[in-house]
Parts: sequence; structure tokens; C-alpha cells
Amino acid sequence: MWADTTKTTIDVAGNWKAAHYRVKESYQPLAIVPEKGKSDWQFHLANDHLTDQKGRLKIFTLSFDGDTLFEDQMKWQIAANSTQPLTSLSQATL
Repeated sequence: MWADTTKTTIDVAGNWKAAHYRVKESYQPLAIVPEKGKSDWQFHLANDHLTDQKGRLKIFTLSFDGDTLFEDQMKWQIAANSTQPLTSLSQATL
């Protein structure tokens, strides 16, 4: 039997494949959603909790050598059961 690319997220032995973990993460009640535009990246926050939430977002990019090329932090607050834009960064910055 040859290894093959499939749409399944669980292997024949019942073990989770990498995609299964990503799907599980996508159903979390609090999510940061990146969206690539023509010249920038937009980051949105979705809150499915029934209570207000707050936190801190840290965005950074690294070179292939592990050097930090860009780093930014921001505090955020979001109302219960809502979505909102967080920030937008140019592709040149990232």
C-alpha cells in the first residue's frame, strides 16, 4: 500500500493527522482570522463566547535563520458573540 494524499484527517489506525488538529482549532470559541489582501494582511477577531473577552495579540515574523524581522503587540477587547477587525499590516512590513 502506498502513502497517498487524502481528504481524511484520521489514519487507518485511528490516529489524528495534522489536518485534524487544524480543524479542531478552527472550531475554538475565540479565533484570530488572518485575511490576505492585495497589499496587506488584515486580522479579525471572532468571539463565540457568551461573555466579553480581552487579551493581547503578538505578531512577529522570523527569518530562516531565526532572527526577528518584525514584532508588534496590541491589547484587545471584544464583546460577547461578535466579530471585529483587529489590525492591518502591509505585506512589505511583514
